[in-house]
Amino acid sequence: MLPGGSVWNLLDFIPDELQAAAQGRGGWTYAGSALASATQILSLGYHPDAKKLIGLDQQSQMWDVLAATTIGSASVFHAPSGPPWFHRGKLIFPCAFDPSSPQVPFYYDGTTSGSLSSAPDGYFGCVYKDHSVLSNNPHLGTNENRVWFSAAGDPTTWDTSFGWWDTTGAVVALATLPNSLLILHNDSTERLRGTTPPPGSDMVLEPFMPNVGCIDPFSLAYWQQNAIFASSSGIYLTNGVSSVDLTAAAQMKTYWQSLMSGYVTTWRIAAGIYRDHYIVSVNNGSTLVDCLCFSLQNRTAWRFSNLHGSTFANVQVGQLEKCYMGQWNAGRVAELSSLWSPSASVKQDGDGANPSPIIETGSFRGFDRLHRRWIESMGLQKWRYAYLDYDLRDAASDNPTISLSYATTPGGAYTSVVGGSIPETTDYGRARRSIHNATVGAATRSNMMEFKLAVNGPYSSAKLYTLEGTFDPIDIGRLK
Repeated sequence: MLPGGSVWNLLDFIPDELQAAAQGRGGWTYAGSALASATQILSLGYHPDAKKLIGLDQQSQMWDVLAATTIGSASVFHAPSGPPWFHRGKLIFPCAFDPSSPQVPFYYDGTTSGSLSSAPDGYFGCVYKDHSVLSNNPHLGTNENRVWFSAAGDPTTWDTSFGWWDTTGAVVALATLPNSLLILHNDSTERLRGTTPPPGSDMVLEPFMPNVGCIDPFSLAYWQQNAIFASSSGIYLTNGVSSVDLTAAAQMKTYWQSLMSGYVTTWRIAAGIYRDHYIVSVNNGSTLVDCLCFSLQNRTAWRFSNLHGSTFANVQVGQLEKCYMGQWNAGRVAELSSLWSPSASVKQDGDGANPSPIIETGSFRGFDRLHRRWIESMGLQKWRYAYLDYDLRDAASDNPTISLSYATTPGGAYTSVVGGSIPETTDYGRARRSIHNATVGAATRSNMMEFKLAVNGPYSSAKLYTLEGTFDPIDIGRLK
């Protein structure tokens, strides 16, 4: 039995956010025009000085995404190995390892692009205490555990002889926190504290999360001076002092681990932040494995369809917040803010797919009278009617409906209610349907009842308020 207020499965509904218990999401839109010849977006970043969204495609071409124009020479750029970072006017991209030609990171400064020629050829990077940081140089199988620091305030100057620190294992990602640098390995996390990097350093390397590592550097995102990242065992939020297992808090830990049981190194697990939500997309090539959205305020989680995210960029300009998603299955960038603002103009995703809202409840129990009290009971009940309070608006002339069905055992097969689909409305409405597969008003005997609601067709608004059922108790000792 799930706790009150929980559901078993929530897809393309956003709960407790849009003046209803749950509302169907809006569609996402494309950011800018199509990027000619691009078939996949591998990395995405924002240059705040130039106010440009910068993306890299499968050909290692750099794009000004909103203008849909290329930047510089493709020969300068290489496949990115991790998300970019911004330091002293430069948006810096680390490069994937090429055994025949090790590559240093490259940058875009708002006008021109180039290589950080004096930097080590590290896989992953960030900025900490006004130093650019690079880690994991796998060239010739050495220095996979090493972290280098640039000169203060200058990402173009590096001391590769003395300006480094060795950690205890191969580095998978780096995360910047106000008073520490997190060193993420495959199966553990360390914390590097201090303000002055080597040489002559005051830093201290400490174990922090000894049994939790990072499965993909693109899963790393930041929220309110916290870092969030995905591991094979769960999704974790930390401020460098304490940590929270978001999958456990949202009762999604078993589900997440079942997803990760099929993990192979070709998967991309990418995440971004929007409106205090962590959106993580799991992709196996062009196939979407799943996409989860975590509310960071109340520690709940649900699922989104059709978000094939390979890389995310959160953009804050004044009071305006936007979240962009590079697509793993197409050479386009999506803009996700309309997910939270459903309307007739965004009834479908940019690629024409309809959002497919589904709610599967937990098992409801009936009540039996004990002296002067009613108590929840697993005894047999006669279930007669289901009532739905809702508001389903048409976007144009699509005539959306809601399908309602029920199951009498946990995870059992669903049976459609009698009375047909629930129609669209022009205002708040209430519908009644019979819980029986043959006769209206007849009862279905069961000691529990699950419901499934599915919204069919494009809509401009799909709000659900309450779902209720009527039942008559049977003798608690009856089995049939």
